[in-house]
Amino acid sequence: GDYIKLFTTKKRFTLHSTMMNFNEKLPPSQFVRIHRSYIINIKKIKQIEDTTIQIDEKLLPISPNYRSDLMKLLNLL
Repeated sequence: GDYIKLFTTKKRFTLHSTMMNFNEKLPPSQFVRIHRSYIINIKKIKQIEDTTIQIDEKLLPISPNYRSDLMKLLNLL
């Protein structure tokens, strides 16, 4: 349904919201959507590869649909 899982450095939360609605509430200079299932804090990026991004010890996919937004935000495009 319309539930999202929010991960912080200390806790995990389950919220009743859509990704689109939640993303609209976040500061666009700090958060970016990289996939239909992931929104990330750009300050937490450790490494970017062709189709993946590393946040802490996790590798997350970068969707081709959201890749250009990520690159623009990081001034890599």
